[in-house]
Amino acid sequence: MTQSSLDERAVASTQTRLKELALVISSNNFATTSLYLRRYEQDVGALPSALADLVTKPGSVPSCAMNLATKTLGGWCGPYWTDHFQGELPFVDSWGRNITYNKAGRQLQSNGINGKDNGGAVDDLVQAF
Repeated sequence: MTQSSLDERAVASTQTRLKELALVISSNNFATTSLYLRRYEQDVGALPSALADLVTKPGSVPSCAMNLATKTLGGWCGPYWTDHFQGELPFVDSWGRNITYNKAGRQLQSNGINGKDNGGAVDDLVQAF
């Protein structure tokens, strides 16, 4: 396999991971037919303060409970993220670097092949949520 095809596979894998993470953070920008996919923002009423909140319940967030009036679940009903990529760290890109979570900007970013933050340009991979 050539270096170019390895790079393309790494980019595709990272783009998939970013989109899957964005989807469990919030569904605001995604159409989905899944009735079973839990989304952090919809359950908790706010964005997570860090990606780790998708795996471990933050102390300040109430536990999952049924609202009998609306018949909906609310509170932390996670975990929202389980590692679909067996043996890999959950919040890293295909190059083993941390994925950047920008709560205020509502985006996730991988710094891509060169590993440098290029402000979302050059080879950076960015996913809005």
